Amino acid sequence: PDFKIYITHAMEMMRNTYVNTPFSLSSNYSLSPGPFQTPSRWTTPQTTSKGETVCWERSISTHKSIVTLIAQSRYWLPNEIGGIVWFTPHSARAGCFTPFAVGQKSLPLGYTSNTMNHLDRGLSAFWAHKYLYNIIELKSNYMVDDVRQVQKMREIHVSLALQKTLDETYVSNGDMDYVENQYNSNAMETVTLFWKLSDDLMIKYADGFCNGGCEPHRLGYPQYWIDQVYIPPLDTRDD
Repeated sequence: PDFKIYITHAMEMMRNTYVNTPFSLSSNYSLSPGPFQTPSRWTTPQTTSKGETVCWERSISTHKSIVTLIAQSRYWLPNEIGGIVWFTPHSARAGCFTPFAVGQKSLPLGYTSNTMNHLDRGLSAFWAHKYLYNIIELKSNYMVDDVRQVQKMREIHVSLALQKTLDETYVSNGDMDYVENQYNSNAMETVTLFWKLSDDLMIKYADGFCNGGCEPHRLGYPQYWIDQVYIPPLDTRDD
């Protein structure tokens, strides 16, 4: 690129679903994203009526991700804090990148105690983000904007600000235990926030309404989608 790359650019790239390209998975006027333009495409064991294998485009940000991470190397800082892993469980689309320093000797429990077979509500970082991803599917093009606001708040205004402070602290006193504690606390605060975000979105968009942050009203469906799928009730059809 002809501009300097920042960590926020890398985060945006990891959330890419090819919007505004011919490969977009959430374009308007197509039935495949559903009425609320989700970029998700589930693995499909069926074939088409013509016997064709169903093979959807795979975006950079996909629900098939177990983890998503960005490695940041800053040569001008001591090794212990110069190397940072910005990490989110599951997909970057509903995930929140959280920084951990390579000099850390431990990680918080929410990031080390996870299993696919048990939804450990309130503790598991993996399930906090996977759960949110699946909540978003209910009203993708609405909910994703709410999620973006929280991601921006945590990643830019909290985690990046914390990183700057801890860089200065470590260079000043070399206290790696303090740095580790602060990064781990920040990570668990993110887990707590993202569990709450799923519940907040359910309340806001339940039953086809917009119930919070706006005058309650019915959202309905996009006009192009109605025109393609709507079938009138039997008692109103023409003979």
